[in-house]
Amino acid sequence: ELYGLVYPKAWNDIVVSGAAIPGIPEALAYGIIRSESAFDPKAVSYAGAVGLAQLMPATAAETAKGLKMTGYSLTNPADNVRIGMTYYSYMLNRFGGKPMRAMFAYNAGPSRMMAWTMESGELADDILLETLHLAQPMQYAKNIIQASLAYGKIHYGIDPRALLDYLVEATPLPTIAPATLVPAIPAPPVVDEPAESEPAEQQTLLRPESLAL
Repeated sequence: ELYGLVYPKAWNDIVVSGAAIPGIPEALAYGIIRSESAFDPKAVSYAGAVGLAQLMPATAAETAKGLKMTGYSLTNPADNVRIGMTYYSYMLNRFGGKPMRAMFAYNAGPSRMMAWTMESGELADDILLETLHLAQPMQYAKNIIQASLAYGKIHYGIDPRALLDYLVEATPLPTIAPATLVPAIPAPPVVDEPAESEPAEQQTLLRPESLAL
């Protein structure tokens, strides 16, 4: 019960609906949102990322265009989660259905992820995590994985090992669709944010947490 308070299913209907669009496991959707904003729909990062899924306005505008959304608000939970999860699904498609690489791209931008992919060659994703040049996306991915494993175990009864294999190695979970099954929406051109010393795409608001449940 205590763990359920630490890892609440906040904004449940919105998260379930948003995650269903791109076929993302709900545990991962919750891991992303909790790590991004601690469920604060009005959260704004130092870089200007807004809302539950911490979206940069330019990235959100391009994604919303592909969804044919008009009049959206990044502080509206339903709009933010729908756009955020759809953008994550675009990154998932772009980087071979690999959840961890999609996380890096979501946080640091797809151009940086493409450069890291070219540099790393055939490195496994968990090894790639430890070789990134920037500290923030390293910790960002760890935070999301930790939170996702907790949500999977507490709320969905997903074996942590199976979920970890999905997140790190893209091994499909038996209870979800394969990672490559994402919405049949034409992805708009991806606009990278201006390069900074630290990524501008998102800002994680929570500290790393223990996985001991």
